[in-house]
Amino acid sequence: MLINPDFRTLLQQVGNDPGGRQFKVRGANRFEILIRPSGNGDLGVGFAAEDCERWDVALRAPDRTHATPKTHPPLFPESAWRQYWERLRPGDVTASSVPTEVVQTLFDFLALGPDLYQEMTSMR
Repeated sequence: MLINPDFRTLLQQVGNDPGGRQFKVRGANRFEILIRPSGNGDLGVGFAAEDCERWDVALRAPDRTHATPKTHPPLFPESAWRQYWERLRPGDVTASSVPTEVVQTLFDFLALGPDLYQEMTSMR
C-alpha cells in the first residue's frame, strides 16, 4: 500500500508578510497547495509545523488559476475538504481553518490522483 509522507515535512517557505509565513507543499502532483498557519498558528522563530492544528489553504491548478469547487469540480468530490471551500465568499480562493488531518487527506488525493486515491481508500 502506498503511504504518502506527512505534508508538513514537505513545506517550502514561499513568503512572509504581516499575515504570517506562507508555504507551498511539494509533491502534490501538478497542483500547488499554498498554505499558512491559521489564526495564531505561526509561532515565530520557533515555528514547528507539527504544532499547527489548522491551516488556511489555497489550491492552484497547473494553469496557475486558483482551484475551487466551481472552477475545478473534479478536485472537490463529496469529500472531507470540499466543505471548507464551499464556505468561501464570492471572489475568495483560500479556505480558512482547515484541520491538519483534512489537509493531509487533500494532499493524499492530489499526490495519488483521483483513481488511485479512490482505490486506496476503498481498501480500508
